[in-house]
Amino acid sequence: MPNLCDYEMCVVGEKSNLEKLEKIMKYEDSSLGSLYRVFDADLVSIKQMEGNIYRGYIVGCCAWSVYCCMMEGEHCYYQGEPDGTSLLQLSKALNLKMEIFTSESGIGFQEHYFIDKGTLEINEEAEYGEFWFDEDNLTKEEIEEEMDGPITDKEYRDYLSEGYFSR
Repeated sequence: MPNLCDYEMCVVGEKSNLEKLEKIMKYEDSSLGSLYRVFDADLVSIKQMEGNIYRGYIVGCCAWSVYCCMMEGEHCYYQGEPDGTSLLQLSKALNLKMEIFTSESGIGFQEHYFIDKGTLEINEEAEYGEFWFDEDNLTKEEIEEEMDGPITDKEYRDYLSEGYFSR
């Protein structure tokens, strides 16, 4: 079994195109090609923004990384095959904006992508960081002292509700 990469994708565009993307990611529609080794893809929220433009969130997991399974380039499963596709091509064909955040704790990395109608605007990778604290109810300042640096308000809220935070 491969290492699993969890992802959350914020997608903006026409509602029918968000739904079509989900079907492609679930292998229920291959009219624009298929992605590779995507194990889960669920459209968990969809809200109207303005006119016929909607924002939805697709969450799921894939093998190894979003880069390997859903992008184009060296070490990607998609290499231009006529029955395959990538998020870059789907974003362009479906007129979508996508922001993707991933985490893969086994190998230890996170990815961040922003795709605007076929153009890759952000392509970042960082080490996976998850921080657990044995003590309950530490103040933000105590955690920052332990971490030897600042943490965000969101990280502190995550610690209070979950006992840990990741970055």
